[in-house]
Amino acid sequence: MSKITYLEVWQKLEERTAQGNKQTHLSVVLVGENPASPSYIHNKTRAAARVGINSETIVKPASISEEELLNLINKPNNDGSVDGLLVQLLLPEPVEICNIFYLFY
Repeated sequence: MSKITYLEVWQKLEERTAQGNKQTHLSVVLVGENPASPSYIHNKTRAAARVGINSETIVKPASISEEELLNLINKPNNDGSVDGLLVQLLLPEPVEICNIFYLFY
């Protein structure tokens, strides 16, 4: 993202907040220990912070069951205070990625 784009996004979000809207919030879900994932997530949350977006990262071990993960993702997905949800791929086996995608339809 170029600096002008960051500035434009920041200004629009500031205007929304000044009008009484809540601050934008991003939730990120990281499962397992893919060595590239923390760096990727750090860059995304840093970019979000640059434009005034609050974020949280939810970290879970690779041993989490698919059912637990689906429930975990459903929580912020159905939370009105969360505006964006990022689930970092690759997910450890035996989690079926299609089941994660279905949560968003």
